[in-house]
Amino acid sequence: MSFIDSFFAKKDQIRASSGVFRLRQKYSSNNQEVHIFVEDEDDYVFYQIPLKQLYVDYKIIPYFQKGKKNVLDAYNEINWTNYIKEKVLFFIDKDFDDLLGINNKLDSNVFVTKYYSIENYLVTVEVFEIILMRFFGIKERILIDEFLGKINNAHNEFIKNIKSIISLILIYRKESKHMDLDKIKLSNFFYLHNLDFFKRKVLSVEDYNIIMRDPNSTNFDRVKVRKEKTLNNILSECVEDTSVYDYAKLIENRKTLETCISEKIYIRGKYEFWFLFEMLTSIEQTTKRINETIRSKNVLIEKECDKISLYKKRTDINANNIFDIFPSKIKMPEDIKTFLELNYNRL
Repeated sequence: MSFIDSFFAKKDQIRASSGVFRLRQKYSSNNQEVHIFVEDEDDYVFYQIPLKQLYVDYKIIPYFQKGKKNVLDAYNEINWTNYIKEKVLFFIDKDFDDLLGINNKLDSNVFVTKYYSIENYLVTVEVFEIILMRFFGIKERILIDEFLGKINNAHNEFIKNIKSIISLILIYRKESKHMDLDKIKLSNFFYLHNLDFFKRKVLSVEDYNIIMRDPNSTNFDRVKVRKEKTLNNILSECVEDTSVYDYAKLIENRKTLETCISEKIYIRGKYEFWFLFEMLTSIEQTTKRINETIRSKNVLIEKECDKISLYKKRTDINANNIFDIFPSKIKMPEDIKTFLELNYNRL
């Protein structure tokens, strides 16, 4: 282990131990309190709504552990003979664990998201309908359904095209090789316009002409060339050892993803948030075009009271406030509800 790795390992150990130390100071089996270990502040903001809905008479005490590993380390450090498990709850993201065959030692008081992470719970038809109705003031059911249909089609295209990137990430995760995921900028490869999903051009004109003019080139060949160009761009930016990449492994991983019951199981939450925020911009642009039509119609309407109202964005939604806005507005996810009720009913 390098000096730097050793430093951060010790730092993580201190952080996990710090949470456990605070628990020892605050915990009492007789108090109406429930102690919550989470990865970060956003996680607590997300979970506190369902917690407060159920633990009405309890004081909720959060412990921010700065990462999944520190949450699990804190759980393992606790001497459970001194604690009621139902009063000390742990919340972690699933990440790629199931796809990598990682089996964390879990307990009835440890919640693992059924999706990749908490972000995936907020990219749904329900959330987009809330956005359209409450944040853009769209009330007409026909127009809402038209928007939702376009959004769903764009999301399906997004899912189809993101699978190769996820499959590439899994190659490196399975080999325990470093890949800097923060350097993958989806906007370099995809974009949304008029509520539709598009792929950016990654082939040069010269490369494109070569593959298109080759009489032996099939549609599969063309797709493969474009896909590998995209993946090579990612490899050049995000990894040190490009030799780990293997196209056969990519196809194998993709087949595995196809068997998942939901794309949210394997799509990184940050990637779904990319889609959501890009779609927000596209929705705003579309409502502006609708407003132009409304204005032209209103010119012909004499009475002010008969004029058609314009659609206006009421609140900016971004990464800094999304967890403050939506958890209280959506239906409590069933897996979270089941976990909390199970522990609450045992108290």
